[in-house]
Amino acid sequence: MTHPLRVVLVGCGGISRAWLEAIRDIPDICMVGFVDINESAARSRAEQFGWMEADIGADLSAMLTAKCPDAIFDCTIPEAHVQVTLEALRYGCHVLGEKPLADSMAHARAMVAAAEAAGKTYAVIQNRRYDRTSAACAHSLSRAPSAISRQSTATSTSAHTSAASETVWSTCCYSTWRSTPSTQRG
Repeated sequence: MTHPLRVVLVGCGGISRAWLEAIRDIPDICMVGFVDINESAARSRAEQFGWMEADIGADLSAMLTAKCPDAIFDCTIPEAHVQVTLEALRYGCHVLGEKPLADSMAHARAMVAAAEAAGKTYAVIQNRRYDRTSAACAHSLSRAPSAISRQSTATSTSAHTSAASETVWSTCCYSTWRSTPSTQRG
């Protein structure tokens, strides 16, 4: 029998509730730590979901050293994704992160390269996988001029490499962003 996946949640704001609800009934996940710049938010989130044995803290490095997790869930703000992800990968953790991938294409590339170098999985959650608007956007971007980075077609980040990509992205996706939950099936 394999041991449960030991996970540290980083960023205990609003979106972390959805992540913890999603894993509530998965017996092979053990939340061993909660990290937030506001320790009371981390404590509150751990208590809310019954993870009373988990460590609470504001220092990711200290938490990684103390708990030796297999993975982290990165639910921080986009500007913090690069720092959190690179630190977790350096430590040897897999990273499952909240969207967007990064706050810039340079950070996105650095994070992907670090995951490849570490031999670890780095994945970003995208709950619009089956959304028709997102699919249409990806299709439009894939047929757009070469000025648009191909990496931006595979993500829903707001990190773009040109004004052209921003125009295409805005036209395709922002008009119905989160406005049609009934069409989302994934």
